[in-house]
Amino acid sequence: MNQGVIPGAIGVGGLNLQESVSFAGRHGFETVMVNIREVHEIAAEHGTDYVVDLFGEYGVKPGGWNLPVSWSDDEKRAEGLAELPALMETANAIGCTSATSGISPGFDDGSFDERFDRAVRQLGEVAKVLEQGGVRLGLEFIGTPSYRARWQHAFIYDLDGAMKLINAVGSPALGTLFDVWHHWVSGGTPEQIDGLRAQDVVLVHVNDAPAGLSIEEQIDTQRTLPMETGVIPAPDMLKRLKAIGFDGPVMPEPFSASLNELAEQDPDAAGARTKESMDALWKAAGFAE
Repeated sequence: MNQGVIPGAIGVGGLNLQESVSFAGRHGFETVMVNIREVHEIAAEHGTDYVVDLFGEYGVKPGGWNLPVSWSDDEKRAEGLAELPALMETANAIGCTSATSGISPGFDDGSFDERFDRAVRQLGEVAKVLEQGGVRLGLEFIGTPSYRARWQHAFIYDLDGAMKLINAVGSPALGTLFDVWHHWVSGGTPEQIDGLRAQDVVLVHVNDAPAGLSIEEQIDTQRTLPMETGVIPAPDMLKRLKAIGFDGPVMPEPFSASLNELAEQDPDAAGARTKESMDALWKAAGFAE
């Protein structure tokens, strides 16, 4: 298990690959989220060794990349899948075979079973290509009640639902992106993690929640850094993830207005504050003294 960073998620936006890797390195993060299209373009121009050496220079490894495929869109999916093999070849060359995407937590038309069967078919097409390229996809469920309310009907919004969908597809290329916020706001418990296997989890997001609000009052884009309020039992969740054998990147996704404001004024100060929160989380989980 390692500490990673998504610069944009802590308010440090607009960084290119070298700037992102440098930012992660000087703040002590072991991994960083990358834009696989940007990496592919750089590798095409300078070679994959150039990219590998870039990461090595700062002592950082690529932690994952957002899947550039609109998997739930029947009109756009084929175009994204056609592009994917070349991107996966680059991803393998730099040692970064974890991708991420999300599941819409609701729908407006049709029945749940129809939407579920459609998602199984759609993800099955994606998984087939991913298997051929040796890449795993972490699917993130979105649990926030106030966010789910924008649709007429609820779809997949919790861990149990995500695993049912993943198991229905039946591909080793699929797992979950486990976000402690979404697990907590969906009504999930730390104990549910005990039923997972290491291969069920591709990547982890950590954060905390504003105090004094019910789960129904929480806003998806208004969170805090890990350990800032102690509302979400993130240390217990991480202990359990480690116990099942998960050893991948753990990345903060706070969506914090105060952190974003700090990042606007001083990006490195935001990086340092984020690392402090991750170190506090590591200590609370018993991973460090």
